Amino acid sequence: MNKYLNTGLLANFYFAIIILFNLACESKDKFVVENSVSFSHDDFQFELHLNGKDFVDVSDSLFQPSLLFIQGDNLLINDEVTNNTMHVVDLKSKVYLGRRGKRGAGPGEALNIWTFFSVGKDTLGLFDTEQGKILLYDMDSLIRYDNGLLMEYSNRDLVYSKSVIINNRDLLFLGNPLKNATAKSRFYVTDLLNSKYSLEGIGDLPKPGGATLDQVSKEWRAKFIDARMNGFENIIVILYENHPYLEIFNFANGEKIGLAGPDLFPNENFFGEICYHSLSYVTSEYIYILYVTNREYADYNSNTILVFDHSGKPIMKLILDKNIYSFAIHNDRDLYGLTENLDSFEYNIIKYEFDI
Repeated sequence: MNKYLNTGLLANFYFAIIILFNLACESKDKFVVENSVSFSHDDFQFELHLNGKDFVDVSDSLFQPSLLFIQGDNLLINDEVTNNTMHVVDLKSKVYLGRRGKRGAGPGEALNIWTFFSVGKDTLGLFDTEQGKILLYDMDSLIRYDNGLLMEYSNRDLVYSKSVIINNRDLLFLGNPLKNATAKSRFYVTDLLNSKYSLEGIGDLPKPGGATLDQVSKEWRAKFIDARMNGFENIIVILYENHPYLEIFNFANGEKIGLAGPDLFPNENFFGEICYHSLSYVTSEYIYILYVTNREYADYNSNTILVFDHSGKPIMKLILDKNIYSFAIHNDRDLYGLTENLDSFEYNIIKYEFDI
């Protein structure tokens, strides 16, 4: 697994010193992430301003959904309140197909879906973080018969992890955030097909410049490395919760890239109070980041999507006519966003079309 730790490739990138600030407050050097490449708003070549249209009227069926995901030509939305765990919409026919998946703690059941992920074009993965359980489904059988369970995997190391991905036969997952104060690796990997369970750490944790992680408080350390993971095949993106930073791991060539921006880092007094990038979505060609523009409080709704290629090069911005809090991308051409009205508890799916 050490082939994935080739950080020497960063020699092709310039190392940036990130100046930290928070309005009139002076920051400290230790809040810099070492060996990161900085980017700014000016690095994006152009902006596309998009007007969306209501896609499928499923507002009566949705209550507090938090995830959108596309598998093949189907849009999946998590369900947190009924006896099922997800909604399915056919993107080609624009038909709402109803609910799928069984809620519970028994075999083939999930309490809540924390993450959707793909395992090839025909297999859908679900991750239940409360049970530390992964369910793999044949997508066609799930749609047609609300069945098709291919595999179920549970492990206590997965409990309350924020993200999992399956790459070939390897299961990759972020460590339990409750243990972030003692974590040593960025994420962990185990062979799903090996009957003897073994665990290996992959990648270094980001380090604050001017100080090691061991020199800062456990609470601050946990916040500094708290993250979510998303991916497509060999490209893995780790998006940090409390500072404007993301990492790209390329499992095909062993490359690791750290990107810092477009905002400057918050100082110690305000660290963890602001969300910068709330969600990532990775396709076969690009990386999409929901960039939060409201700096008044931890607001996860935004109308701005930052687009990068797999090497970390900024490509463009998508500026939407409505704020969204979750999204999915289809064929690098269609964006589906979740909107919410907190006063009426109404949730809608908005479709945007674009060209890159």
